[in-house]
Amino acid sequence: MEYRDAESEGIKLKKLFFFIESLGGGGAERVLSDLVKNLDKSKYEITVGTVVDTGVYREEVRANCNYFSLLPSYEPRGYFYNLLYRIRYKLIYTLPANWIYRLAVKQAYDVEVGFVEGFVTKVISKSTNSQSTKLAWVHVDPINQSYADNYFSSLQQQKDSYDSFDTVVCVSQSVKQAFEKKIDRGKRNVVCYNPVDSEAVLSKSTKLNIQKPSGKLIIGSIGRLVEQKGYDRLLQVVNRLRNDGLQIEVWIFGEGEERSKLEQYISSHQLADIVRLMGFHSNPYPYIAKCDLFVCSSRAEGFNLAIAEAMVLGLPVISTDCAGPNELLGFGEFGMLVPNNEEDLYIGTKALLTDEGRRTYYRGKSLERRAMFNIHKAVQAVEQLF
Repeated sequence: MEYRDAESEGIKLKKLFFFIESLGGGGAERVLSDLVKNLDKSKYEITVGTVVDTGVYREEVRANCNYFSLLPSYEPRGYFYNLLYRIRYKLIYTLPANWIYRLAVKQAYDVEVGFVEGFVTKVISKSTNSQSTKLAWVHVDPINQSYADNYFSSLQQQKDSYDSFDTVVCVSQSVKQAFEKKIDRGKRNVVCYNPVDSEAVLSKSTKLNIQKPSGKLIIGSIGRLVEQKGYDRLLQVVNRLRNDGLQIEVWIFGEGEERSKLEQYISSHQLADIVRLMGFHSNPYPYIAKCDLFVCSSRAEGFNLAIAEAMVLGLPVISTDCAGPNELLGFGEFGMLVPNNEEDLYIGTKALLTDEGRRTYYRGKSLERRAMFNIHKAVQAVEQLF
């Protein structure tokens, strides 16, 4: 392979290209931001391409690598501009994937990465660079969270797409097992846990002095406000706990399409005094550090960075049993794992809230698990893939 001479270093750098739809506030986007920040710049020249120039991690990514987007962020400017923007956006998703590849990839890279399942994976599968190493990241259980299917005309087309990659990178063993069950490609699939910057989480948790409401137990959660994350059923659990007489407050960090639906439930059940939809925070850790319990109510997951960060902060954790969280919690050894339904989430959450001894026990188990989260080792594992 040919490598570019780095003008400043006088050495040859391997050229990496990551393709992702946007740099919004999701877990995959956060992982990519952490990766490009921590990859060894003395070895790699990194480029990140997005479909749309939007998202909370744009500036952080731009500061650490080359960056471009096929479309600017959307800003209403009048009828004809808005119409043209919508047409361009729709064309990107409807034109043949090989056309979009040629539009996005203007130079030869040594490594090409489709960093999220679905559209960008389909595009990178059409690479015309026979010399590049091609990687596809899978962040979710593709059986229980099958949204990527919408970008392919059939399961066979999806399998053919993945067959063009040298390696498929799964974020947990559970995700890998589900991927291989659905996409039996007979090629190299590996597990690479998401990097967790424990030192940064601990440092950021001290940046604000958050006053905890007196006389209440605080439940914390972080995630996009989407159906997958199960916040609708978490609110139902909270309503039952309130009716049981528990003195609680709930802090949910994140934004998403279900905000209005959740706000309606909060209003109709008179929960506004105990449930706070905090929105997206670049630094939620001072708040999370004050919580008495961290809850993951997800219907499906892949890794769940928020659970790992809560464990770094020493919180007791309860999660529904789904891919990723079950491994992070050692299948119940390092946190409470409950069947993936509202009733068992209610029973488990109430059990922890009413038993300080059990919360103390799981705090200790979280701190014990913290040693697993070493960003330097995680990044080194990723670098070995290149």
